[in-house]
Amino acid sequence: ILCSLLANILVLVVFYQRPSLLTISNRFVLNLAISNLLITLLIMPFAFASTVLGPSWQVHPIGCQVVSTATMMLFAACIYTLLLISIDRLYAIKRPLHYSIKITRMRSVIYISSVWMLALVVAMPPIFIPGGITYQPSKGLCSTNWGLAVYHMKTYAYCFVVLCFVLPFAAMFWIYVTIFRVNRRRSSAISLALMQFASIQRRQSSSASRISFHREDWRAAKTGIIVMFTFTLCWLPIFIVIALEAGLPVTLRVAIIGPSFQAIAVWLSFLVCALNPMVYVFRTRAFKHELFVLLG
Repeated sequence: ILCSLLANILVLVVFYQRPSLLTISNRFVLNLAISNLLITLLIMPFAFASTVLGPSWQVHPIGCQVVSTATMMLFAACIYTLLLISIDRLYAIKRPLHYSIKITRMRSVIYISSVWMLALVVAMPPIFIPGGITYQPSKGLCSTNWGLAVYHMKTYAYCFVVLCFVLPFAAMFWIYVTIFRVNRRRSSAISLALMQFASIQRRQSSSASRISFHREDWRAAKTGIIVMFTFTLCWLPIFIVIALEAGLPVTLRVAIIGPSFQAIAVWLSFLVCALNPMVYVFRTRAFKHELFVLLG
């Protein structure tokens, strides 16, 4: 909790102190930091209190619905913002000349607003299903009752898994593979041009340029690997829990996904709030420089 709180507050402070860093692309990163910070401040304390106090922790039914809906909404907003950042990076690389025309400040506001509206829509249905939200000690949270033996709940559970994990995961995987291919094709074309037109005296500089291009390829590949690894590590377990709770009978469910696995899955989904700033912000040179200046 403390790591997530500190990391995301640092992101907000740097953007506040250096407005020049708040480009259109970084607006999406800022939105990610805000969603991470809201999860840290509004959701994690409830899970922590439940873990520490155990069965004695009681939540009012209305408060339970609010916490559960907020959890699902913030999780969805975080995932959709990650997808939005990926799409933004792909467009910036594939259409660099059209990027500033197509991705304007107003459109970025529309995209971010759409993320929150969609997140709210996918989080709302359990409120209207009787017994759809309960306090679950195994998760340490007020959560959607995915195992409720009601057709509407099972349908919602599968839709939620598809909309919030399967489709974003597939899209992000395709996007980062495409980014790597575009970078590789572009660097190969430039390297070939240098080899064809460079004079004999400048061949050494051409070799250095080729090394630089290969480094760019590796940097793009490394970014994609880190993003997808973090996404899978933090989100896959909780969505496995949701799918199995919805699809398995109680006896099998208890045997396969016990309380320990459920608790680990929940806290891994919280872990992403501390990892996202490291993946999307702290690795950039400009932010590192401003952070060092800020910290003295």
